[in-house]
Amino acid sequence: MPARVYAVANQKGGVGKTTTAVNLAACLAEAGERCLLVDLDPQANATSGLGRRANGVSTHDLLDGVPLSQLAKPTAFANLDLVPAKPELAAAAVQLSAIDGGERYLADALVAPATDPYAFVFLDCPPAFGALTVNALQRPTVSSSRSRRSTTRSRACRSCSARSTSSRPGSIRASPSPASC
Repeated sequence: MPARVYAVANQKGGVGKTTTAVNLAACLAEAGERCLLVDLDPQANATSGLGRRANGVSTHDLLDGVPLSQLAKPTAFANLDLVPAKPELAAAAVQLSAIDGGERYLADALVAPATDPYAFVFLDCPPAFGALTVNALQRPTVSSSRSRRSTTRSRACRSCSARSTSSRPGSIRASPSPASC
């Protein structure tokens, strides 16, 4: 059975999104279900709430095409893995909104077989209806994953229309930014 993916989202901060995501994942893990928590908030409260820090890899790497299996890290809870966040994830939100099809990057990363080890995947969203939350609300599909990641895409900077071709298929880090124009 494929993993059930739940996005915990609300535009307002301080309403319990992270608390809900962390506690649901921890309780289900304690009940014996394999769970994954993906921290999509640059504030990284789900990451720190589980006693972890994003040392090296983070959700930004997941959006950049690194396989989920390389990013999911075990936590102090048996059956609960975490893809941590770090503040640099805020840059991904800007880059994703400038890329054609940028709203699908997370959905493409969460297709089977990447999520097969898990019964539940919880996406802790930032307190905004921006590119990261829109990504979390997309439904994973098999066909879009293979087609988008297999081609090199041209990206345009929104402020000056400069174009850059990514050095890696599906990469968001190679996108031009206003500072590099």
